[in-house]
Amino acid sequence: MLNKVNKIFFLFAVIITFSFRVHAGDLNSALKLLEDRNVNEALIELNLLSDAGDIEAQFVLGTLYDVSEAIVPRDLTKAVSFYHKAAEQGHTKSQFYLGQMYRNGDGVEKDPDEAFKWYTLAALAGYSDAQYDLGMSYSY
Repeated sequence: MLNKVNKIFFLFAVIITFSFRVHAGDLNSALKLLEDRNVNEALIELNLLSDAGDIEAQFVLGTLYDVSEAIVPRDLTKAVSFYHKAAEQGHTKSQFYLGQMYRNGDGVEKDPDEAFKWYTLAALAGYSDAQYDLGMSYSY
C-alpha cells in the first residue's frame, strides 16, 4: 500500500520520467514548468491537456491535489475528480488511487463497493499494489 511519502516520490518520478519522453500535446512542457516551480502556468497547461482527455495529465493533476501540499493546496475532491477521469479511460494507477480514496473516504464518501470496483480493474490490469489491496479486502 502506498503512503503519502511514496506518492510524493512517485509524483516526482513521473515528472522526471516524462521530462525525457515525447508525449502527445504538451505534457513535457507542463511538467517542465512544474519542475521549474512555475506552478500557475503548469496548472493551466495540465488542465488544458486534461480537458483534451490526456490521461497522464489527469493523473498528474490528481496526484498533485492528493499529496503535493508544497506545490498546490491539497484538495481531495479535485484529486478524486482527476483520478476518476483517468481511471475511466483505463489508467491503472488512477484506478488504484481512486480505490484507495473510496476505501478511506478521502474526498468522497467512504464506499467499499466502489473501492472494490476500482481495485479490481487495476488488479486485472496487472497493478500489483491493487492486487495486494484487493486480496487484503478478502481478509477483513
